[in-house]
Amino acid sequence: MYMLLSLFKKIRVFLISSLKRILSNSIVAVFFLYLLHTLSGINVFWDTYKNIETSFLQKKAVDHLDKMYVGTSIRYVESIFGIPVKEISSEKRNLKASIYVFENFYLQVIYDQDGTVILYSVTSRSTGFKPQIPYLNTRLGNKTFFEYGPSEFMYSALSSKFYEYAEHHYLGFPSEYRNIYLSFQPTGVEYKKIDSFSEIGYCLDECSEKSIENFRKKNIPNTFAVGSIFSERDEEALEQFGLGADFYEALSLPHLVE
Repeated sequence: MYMLLSLFKKIRVFLISSLKRILSNSIVAVFFLYLLHTLSGINVFWDTYKNIETSFLQKKAVDHLDKMYVGTSIRYVESIFGIPVKEISSEKRNLKASIYVFENFYLQVIYDQDGTVILYSVTSRSTGFKPQIPYLNTRLGNKTFFEYGPSEFMYSALSSKFYEYAEHHYLGFPSEYRNIYLSFQPTGVEYKKIDSFSEIGYCLDECSEKSIENFRKKNIPNTFAVGSIFSERDEEALEQFGLGADFYEALSLPHLVE
């Protein structure tokens, strides 16, 4: 009888200790499962927050394009669009260019030593992005070069890697005596498949008017730029930096600023 009671006690002790271990392991398991679930929830929340924040910043950038003005301070620009992804100094060190990269467009801002903006350009990266072009009262991406009206040819550049074309429009008082530039940039989107560029090829001065007219009637610009009053500093700015983000430099730029 004593032996039987002793056996029952041992079994009881064994069962209690086993139960404690099971409960202990369960509590730990439940704790870790809860912790993992919480962390997963935090990650999901963070990803959602970042996506919302990114979308908000991208929309803000698009909405604020109409606040861009030549003659303002570069600090004013940075207060709207933030810190640029790239800053470039000219060889003469008298001008600088800031490059912004957004989901739908590149923004190039050229300014002088005093921090005054003297020219800016917008290059579209999306067929759905059709911003208003200042002073022309129309949108980018809706018309061919020809349909924007008479212009002055600037250049046509053809290489083994890309094609580039630019012209400028001068409206006098309606454009506050500024040049408005329209261009096809290789860093931008093709609203329509580029056509007839080989007819012009590389051309700066002696170009066939017929080939230029043919190109203008068939192709849509993906870039616009606004220059300074009376175009006083446009030539200097464009000579040192060109229109839009440089093709080769753009290869190393992030596709999207978050």
